Amino acid sequence: TFELIEYPGSTTLTQARGINRAGDIVGTYDYHKGFVRLAATGAFVSLEVPGTFITNAWGIDDAGRVVGYFFESDEPSAYPEGFLYQNGQYITLEYPGSIGTQAYGVSAAGVVGSFFASGHYHGFLYKDGTWTQLDVPGSTDTSAFGIAPNGQIVGSWIDPQKGRRGFIYTSGVYTSHDFPQAGIIQTQLYAITGNGSVLGSFWDGGCDIEAFIF
Repeated sequence: TFELIEYPGSTTLTQARGINRAGDIVGTYDYHKGFVRLAATGAFVSLEVPGTFITNAWGIDDAGRVVGYFFESDEPSAYPEGFLYQNGQYITLEYPGSIGTQAYGVSAAGVVGSFFASGHYHGFLYKDGTWTQLDVPGSTDTSAFGIAPNGQIVGSWIDPQKGRRGFIYTSGVYTSHDFPQAGIIQTQLYAITGNGSVLGSFWDGGCDIEAFIF
């Protein structure tokens, strides 16, 4: 059964991007505002980091904490800054020394995302005020998108020889994953559950990008 999710009064767009076990959903509406739809009541709550131009909500955990990123202006030189929304308060997440931070996933094990520095993207884990940089060995760029309650992290990285590939990070070990089909150019992993199910997508260089679960 399909259910339409549309922010009340939205005139252009509603995109759902994350869901927790209770069924609470986060996303973006009208291109520049975030939202939470509460499963218990069906009510929508708008999310706007104060004083910003764009707020994008990407992930929500079972405690109701929301992560995403925002832009302070619409200037071409503006760069994204991450946020964590909890207990009605916005906490800015900016990787030290970076010129852009985007938070994508959150669980009891922490917040994950990517940041830009020295001409490359790097993944990160943020927990209890501590930042950990995530780089797949041999990569030119690494991005982390999802984190399970047990601390497993999924994302993508650029292999100079093979292109964009997915990865799972477990207890300090990176394992690469490619969709098992000849001719695949890109594989990305976006989300992981507590029981180890992983969502991702692949592209074979044609017109379509396909999703998968394993």
